[in-house]
Amino acid sequence: MTDTSENIVEVVKMIFGEVHAKVVKVMMENEGKEMRDEEIAKKIGMRVNEVRRVLYELHNKQIATYRKVIDPSTRWYTYYWKLNTENIYTLIKRRKRRVIELLKQRLEYERNNTFFKCTKGERCPIVTFDVAMEHYFKCPTCGAPLEQFDNSKIIELLEKKISELEEELRNDV
Repeated sequence: MTDTSENIVEVVKMIFGEVHAKVVKVMMENEGKEMRDEEIAKKIGMRVNEVRRVLYELHNKQIATYRKVIDPSTRWYTYYWKLNTENIYTLIKRRKRRVIELLKQRLEYERNNTFFKCTKGERCPIVTFDVAMEHYFKCPTCGAPLEQFDNSKIIELLEKKISELEEELRNDV
């Protein structure tokens, strides 16, 4: 399997889970040829119904397509499944845009608030100025004094990650 195929399987695993990744991996190893759900199930040792459920979920996200053929003697349909890898890249881009949006919201929150942390407890939460003021600048968990927390490293990290993801989108990665 190529690096690109492995990356696609990893992305599917992150977004959908292990079972979906197994199905996609088998289909990627088949080099873009159509496969029957029974073939996929047999190769990964899963029940056909489970594989069908996964394939329909991938189909709903436009990652898998199918062609159905009727058997003239039994009048049963046979489904031939194929991956649409281009839509996987579209899904990745959509996810990156959503992550950027969430990171920007968090960045705005970090920039617009002053934070305080407990002087004693490592497990005590970092709180906003409003919460610190409500508790008379005492830790709401253990009662120890609060001190201002420098979140400049968090802001720097968020800005860096946003910049990296935006660069990846510009370069179609």
